Amino acid sequence: MSTPKHYCTSPLVPFQELVPQDAPAAARVLRGLPGWRRFPLWGLCCAIALSWFLAGLLPGGALAADAGRSSKQILPARTAAFFSVADFDLLREHWEKTGIGQLVATPQMEPFARDLRRQLEEKFTQLRKLRLSWSELGDVDGGEVAVAFVPPNGKRGATGVVVLADVTGSVAAARQLLESKIREQVAAGATSQQFVIGGVRTDRLTLPLQGDRPPAEIYLWIHDDWFGATNRAAVATEIIARQQATATPPDSVATLAGNQRFQTIAARCTDVAQRRPDVTWYVDPFAYARAIQEGLRRPGTRRPRDYVRILAAQGFDVVQGMGGKLWFAEERFDVLARTLVYAPRVKANTKLRLAARMLDFPNGNLRPAAWVAADVANHFTFNWRAREAFGHAETLVDAIAGEPIFQEVLDGLKSDPKGPMIDVKRELVAHLGERATFLLQNRVPTVPDSEMLVLAIELRNAVRVSATLKRIMEANEDALEHKLGEHRVWEVLGADESDSALLLLEPDQASEDTGGGYAVAVARNSLLIASHVEAIGRILDAPTKLLTANQAFQKVARALDGLGGKTASFRFFTQPELAWRTNYELFQQGKMPQAQTLLGRSLNRLFESDDMDKLREQELDGSKLPPFAFTLPYLSPGGFFVRTQEDGWLHTGVLLKRP
Repeated sequence: MSTPKHYCTSPLVPFQELVPQDAPAAARVLRGLPGWRRFPLWGLCCAIALSWFLAGLLPGGALAADAGRSSKQILPARTAAFFSVADFDLLREHWEKTGIGQLVATPQMEPFARDLRRQLEEKFTQLRKLRLSWSELGDVDGGEVAVAFVPPNGKRGATGVVVLADVTGSVAAARQLLESKIREQVAAGATSQQFVIGGVRTDRLTLPLQGDRPPAEIYLWIHDDWFGATNRAAVATEIIARQQATATPPDSVATLAGNQRFQTIAARCTDVAQRRPDVTWYVDPFAYARAIQEGLRRPGTRRPRDYVRILAAQGFDVVQGMGGKLWFAEERFDVLARTLVYAPRVKANTKLRLAARMLDFPNGNLRPAAWVAADVANHFTFNWRAREAFGHAETLVDAIAGEPIFQEVLDGLKSDPKGPMIDVKRELVAHLGERATFLLQNRVPTVPDSEMLVLAIELRNAVRVSATLKRIMEANEDALEHKLGEHRVWEVLGADESDSALLLLEPDQASEDTGGGYAVAVARNSLLIASHVEAIGRILDAPTKLLTANQAFQKVARALDGLGGKTASFRFFTQPELAWRTNYELFQQGKMPQAQTLLGRSLNRLFESDDMDKLREQELDGSKLPPFAFTLPYLSPGGFFVRTQEDGWLHTGVLLKRP
C-alpha cells in the first residue's frame, strides 16, 4: 500500500519543532554538575513509585497486551519511553484488593488520597501538555491506555508526547471528550482548526503564548477505535499513516513491537504462570535522556555540556533499555514486579569499557550480617567490586570535570601537609570488601531528622582502615571524636558536600541547627558511615533479636528464594510499619520540606523552587491523615532481589499478602 497523502481543509502554517513546555522535574545526574541540575529518569522513577504505592493511577508501562490490539503495533520502533495501563477497569479492581488500595479507599484516607491523585497528575504526567487527565481517559477507554515519548525521525526536531487509548465500545464518549477539550481550550484562548491526514479528520489546537515561548500545538483524532493525541505534527502524521497501512504486518520491525530491545525485556519479564500484567513500562534511557536534555534547552541559548554524551562515551550506553511488568492482587502476593535492565555484556566483541566497568555486581549469598537487629525498617545489601570500581571512575570524573583532576586530588590528599597525607588507593580503597549494607531506622518522637541511615562497607583489613580513618579525622578541624565503649566515632557537623572523600551519605544542607553532617567509625569489621552518631551506637550495641529471627523477614526471604533469589547481587527487605512512620507523621505535621529523610530530600529536589534559598511549601494537606496506627492493619512487608546476568540485571520484587 502506498503512503497515504495528506489533505488539508484549511491553510496550515509550516510546522515548527518546539521545545517542550513542561520538561519533567527530576533530580540531579550527579551532585554538583554545572548546568544540568535535574535528571529526568530519576524523576520518572519517583513518579512511578509514588503512583502505584499510594494512588492507584499509575501511568505505568505495558509492554502491553501480547495479543490483540496494542499501541505497540502503532508506535514507531524508536519510541524512547512507553507507559501503558492494559485495562483501567481491571487495574482498579486489582488495586482495590491490595492492602494499600483498601487503605487509601477508607473514608479516613480518602481526602488525602484525592489530593495526592490530583497533584500527581499535575506534577508528574506529561498529559498536561495535551490538556488531558488520567481520569478523563479512564472514562472513555475500552482497553489499553498508553503514553509514549517519540523522538524526532532524524537529528533535528523535538520529542513528541503521544497518548493512545483503545476506545472500542466507547467511541461516542471519546468523541464527546475530544469536542469538550476543543471547547474548553478555545474558551481559554486557543485557536482550533480541522484538517485531514491520510483521510483521517484531525483537530489542531494552537494554545495561547506563554511568555517568550512559541505557541504550543495539540493534535487530536479518533480512528479505528483509537483516540489519539500528540503535541507534534510529524508524530501525528506518522502514527495515523501506520494506522492506515494495512499491507505492513503489525509486528513490523518499524514498530515498537518489532524493537529487539523491547521484545527481549518483554520476554524476560513475563511469567507464563501469571495473568496479564496490570501495568508495565519500557524506556530507552539514553534516547529519553537526550530528548529531555534537548527539551530543557531554550532556543537561542548556548548549548550546555552534554552529560548524556559523556556517560555514553564512558561506556554506560551498554544499558540499552529497561522495562518491566507489574501485577496487583496477584494470586500469591499483593504486588509482584519484574524488571530487566537490559545491558548486553558483549557488544561487537568488546566487554564493558572505561567507567562502565564500575557496573560489576557479582551474585552471592546476601543473608544479613550477624549484627543486624530485627527492628531495622529497611535492610538493603549488595555485592560490588568497589576496589576495581574506584580506579574505573577516573575517566568519568575527568570527563565530567573537563580536565584531569582525579589523580590530582589523590596526589593532594597524599602530599598536602594541611591534609591527612594518605595514599587513598593503598591505605583505604585496597582494604574495602565486596559487600555493603544500607540500613534505615527511625527515632521517636518524630522530628525532621528522626530517620537514621547507615552504610556499612565490609573491610578486608579493619585495623589498617581504622588507622587511616583516624589520620583523616585528626586532619579535619570540624571532626568531633566520641568514645562509644572501645570504639572511636567521629562526628562532622557543618560538612560541605566536597569536604571528604568518605562522605557517601551527604546531607543537602548540613549544619548543627538542622542536625546535618555525618558520623563515621570502623566497627563490626566494616567502615560505618551514618547520618547520626546514635545510628552507629545502635549497631555497636548487641541486638536482643537478630533480623534473621524476624518472622516478617523470614516470610519475605522464603518468597524471594522461591522466585529465584537464593543468590543475588542486590537484596532488599522492608517493614512498612517502621519504614513509613517518620515520613507519614511529618506529612501530618506539614514538615516534609524540613525533613532530613531520604523521601523528604528527594521531594525537595523534585519540587524545589527557583529561589534556592527559600524553603518549598508542602502542597499536600497532611492534617487530613488519620493517626499512623490506623494504617497498620493494611501494611505488609516486602522486598526484592536483583540477579546479575549476561545481558543485564533482572529484578523481582514483592509485597506480601496480609494475613
